Amino acid sequence: MADMIWLVAYADCGMIKRLRPVPPKDGKDAGVEVWSEKKEISPFTANDGELEIIVRVVAV
Repeated sequence: MADMIWLVAYADCGMIKRLRPVPPKDGKDAGVEVWSEKKEISPFTANDGELEIIVRVVAV
């Protein structure tokens, strides 16, 4: 399911983003990297409970 496009809710905003799982490391919890198709927008990591995945986008 990694690297697919999803409709998500984060910080009370709806977004269509590419998601990549981040495994636990150095005592930190697992999370999800949130990537934009726009190169100007830096990816960020959402931790447990911060991101709600609504549905996978399959067509435009």
